Amino acid sequence: MVKSMALLVLPIEKIEPLKKGDYVHFSENWKPSDFAGKYFLVTATMRKIFDRHFIIPAGSSYDFTIDEDTGLLPTSIESLYEIFVGIKGLILAYIKWPTSDYLVRLEKTGYMPDVTDDVKRYIGIIEPADTPPTNPKLVLYTTKSMDPIALSFYNDTEEDQKIVIRFAINHCKLEEAPAPGAGAVVREIQHWRDIRAAGL
Repeated sequence: MVKSMALLVLPIEKIEPLKKGDYVHFSENWKPSDFAGKYFLVTATMRKIFDRHFIIPAGSSYDFTIDEDTGLLPTSIESLYEIFVGIKGLILAYIKWPTSDYLVRLEKTGYMPDVTDDVKRYIGIIEPADTPPTNPKLVLYTTKSMDPIALSFYNDTEEDQKIVIRFAINHCKLEEAPAPGAGAVVREIQHWRDIRAAGL
């Protein structure tokens, strides 16, 4: 198997979209349990674009939640959304997963993003230059009824800022399968519980 890991962080190199014939493997703690620890074959894909626009006042923050209400979770258990996220605007962005907790932090206790702190607000930031709409490198994976993810934005400037989020959705149809043999392309998709357990 040729494995690539998906940790919901910016990769050094751009992740190639899943395609028909690739496999995905969900980590043991994935919720809902319909996916946990299982392999699936990608049987078809279709690309879909979805743009969202916001005005964020100076010194303010805004959380955009990726959930059923925003249309960014599949409604079928046989579907996976591989979402390439592009950001345009003068803004700092963070990932919250679960939505009450920042995903990226440092090991020292208390060293996690905090937009009210002049130092800690720069921990775990994603800047638009890191993942522009024309070359998005932030990749999120969503399944039916999963724990929502939040993209949290903070306007670190002295003026109101318009931001654009482009969601380039690779809609994958899945079919449960046994573990594939040598040479198969397998995308490992981690749940936040497994990321925490690994100490990342």
